[in-house]
Amino acid sequence: MKHFIIFFYFISYTIGLSFIIVGFFLWLKNRQKILKYHIISSLSLTLILLEQMITAYDLVNTIENKSLVIILRYISSIGCGLMIYAFTILIRIIKGYIRTKKSDLYLIFLSMIPILASTLYEISNSQLILIAANIIFFGVVLYNIIVLIINLDKINESMIKSGIKKLLIVSLIMFPIMVLDTLIEKLPVIGGYFPYGIFSIFIYYILFSGMSLFYIIKNFIILSNTPANSIKNVGITDVNSHSEQMEEIFKNFNITNREREVINLLIEGHSYKSIGDKLVISLPTVKTHIYNIYKKLGIKNKIELINILQNNIDIEK
Repeated sequence: MKHFIIFFYFISYTIGLSFIIVGFFLWLKNRQKILKYHIISSLSLTLILLEQMITAYDLVNTIENKSLVIILRYISSIGCGLMIYAFTILIRIIKGYIRTKKSDLYLIFLSMIPILASTLYEISNSQLILIAANIIFFGVVLYNIIVLIINLDKINESMIKSGIKKLLIVSLIMFPIMVLDTLIEKLPVIGGYFPYGIFSIFIYYILFSGMSLFYIIKNFIILSNTPANSIKNVGITDVNSHSEQMEEIFKNFNITNREREVINLLIEGHSYKSIGDKLVISLPTVKTHIYNIYKKLGIKNKIELINILQNNIDIEK
């Protein structure tokens, strides 16, 4: 049994690491953010699988080592946190979400929850903490899957969209099985028949990595020449002329029509006085509008405003 388990984990790692390596070299060529965070998501699964593999080996050999158990729990927690962060950023890129310092800090805190939960568990030895952390983890993943399904049309490249759709189908099928896998060992009567769980992460990892590797190898040349920006673009020089594309983003932050005009003129390089002259408003009113814009977006100056537009919604420079 021991050799059987290790053999299949070895195969899965070979496939997974092959995808990460090939994907990384492809990313060096096209610099696609979608690919970047897809690779990081795969890396997070690799860490989670590493914990499961060593745990299974440990159980088979009945080795009692408390330090090893703690280390493995933290490896899995880091993998879960990395998955929350990478998957959420991936969805934000596709959705066209404007990243701010506030939203980034919130995401970092959310990503730290699995690690914090492991620490609290070591202190209190309460299973409820791990259960709560699992609920948050699977809740965030499920939410991101739903958001990704809703926003698939924002991916312009049909080849990339097709690949993501296939992975989504596999993810939706495997999701309830993976949730069950975290509980089955604790269930009365039947739990004793599954001392190693039901290997759902192992199966999903093979499918996820295998499909990704096959897709990249098959389309490597085409993907190498795919522009880094495969999401709908917004021109930086004229925000108002792309109001339909920016509508959702401005709506999320309650940016008014007048504030949009101010943003457009700011990006074009106009001074406060020039903005006031063009919009026929006083200088104090201009400053008030700019103060409100920065407050809503969670930024402090024009440089941060431009960086938000350029870096977080893939605007062409």
